Amino acid sequence: MKSPEKVKTAFIDTSYSPMADPVYMSEQMLGYFQDKLINWKKTLIHLTKDTPETLVDMSIRESDPVDNGINKEINYPQVACIEHQKMLLDQIDMAIERINNGTYGFCEQTGEPIGVARLESYPIARLCVEAQEQYEKSSLSKQFSRHI
Repeated sequence: MKSPEKVKTAFIDTSYSPMADPVYMSEQMLGYFQDKLINWKKTLIHLTKDTPETLVDMSIRESDPVDNGINKEINYPQVACIEHQKMLLDQIDMAIERINNGTYGFCEQTGEPIGVARLESYPIARLCVEAQEQYEKSSLSKQFSRHI
């Protein structure tokens, strides 16, 4: 694993491909993923700023319970989207922290490399594919056993 030093400079080389880098989690690769995460975060923040204006004002309670229910249903997709965006922002911040402390790109369960391809498609990944599969199987098993 890399030493816990902060990636100081922003990634600039647009011709760089992490898939072609022979050194896993090199400084250049870390910079690439840090920029990818920061740009994703900026996009989410921009989207989050626009969302509240589309919500139906529920500060005034309707006297009719049906109207209250309709307003909640109208807002549900937007509220769920906002919550998902907040969760992603938290995950992005944690990924940037892992870059800064030298643990980014390595599975939290096994310590093995997560893999460039997986991080390229899902840069907030914390588990390698095998550990993720085990986690999902155990989660499904627990969910299924609760319903029996």
